[in-house]
Parts: sequence; C-alpha cells; structure tokens
Amino acid sequence: MPILKSIGNVGKTIGSLKAVLDYVSRRGTNENVLLSGVGVASDSDKAFNQFMFNKRIHNQVGGKMYKHYVQSFSSSDDITPEKAHEIAVKFAEENFLERGFKCYVATHNDKGHIHSHIVLDNVNTESGLKYKELDEKDLKKNNIKKDTKKKN
Repeated sequence: MPILKSIGNVGKTIGSLKAVLDYVSRRGTNENVLLSGVGVASDSDKAFNQFMFNKRIHNQVGGKMYKHYVQSFSSSDDITPEKAHEIAVKFAEENFLERGFKCYVATHNDKGHIHSHIVLDNVNTESGLKYKELDEKDLKKNNIKKDTKKKN
C-alpha cells in the first residue's frame, strides 16, 4: 500500500523549478528512472519550458513555483517500478490533470524502496489560478459553524 506525502518546502524561484525537475529526472546521471509528462513532455527540459510558458501566459511567475508529492511503497510491497509508475501517472491524471494542473512524474528505485515523484505545475492551465493545498488551519478557518440554538 503506497503512502503519498506532500513535500512542504518548495522553491519560489524559476531556478528551483528547474532544479526539482532535474533532480527527479536524474538529469546528467545514468540512473534508471521512469519518466512521464502528464499533460507535458516527458523530457525534463521541455516540461520545464511548458510549465514556465503556462506561468507566463497567466502572469503567475512569482511565489511558489510548483507542488511536490512523493508516493512511496514499502520494500516489502510486491510491486515493480513499472507498476508503481503506472499508479503515480494515473493518480496525477485523475487528481490533477482532470482539474487543469499538469504534472511531471518520475519513479525511482534507489533508496531500497520504489517511490515516485509528482511535480505539479501549480498554475491552472484554464483559470490561471494557483493550486492551494488546504491544511488543518485552513479547514478550521473555513468551517461552517453549526446552529446551536434550540428550536421551540
């Protein structure tokens, strides 16, 4: 059973977006990595340019540049890197692409367990609005208060 973790600290510069895509794609190494673009190219340079084009046309180049998730399987899980990658791509398609957010997916098998990185272009391709992940504080702030008055 995989675990999906949201990586909290993400970069706020164009260079940080480039760096995360280079890192997850293992650019410049000989590591065996499965790569897929979900709405973008599977080449990390092309995906970077597509992410940046989307940000520029929506005037959203400032602030957080991406959202990063890691889907991890236990070393005891009976799964291949190809199946893990397929699951990550399907997750990205159903949860992000269908809502207007493109992603880059890279699956690694270098830490003793199989894991997939999902790097999300946090600017919606249709609306131009930025992706916001709600935390517990946001949920409490936006909670609808129940009517506690007694009815007679």
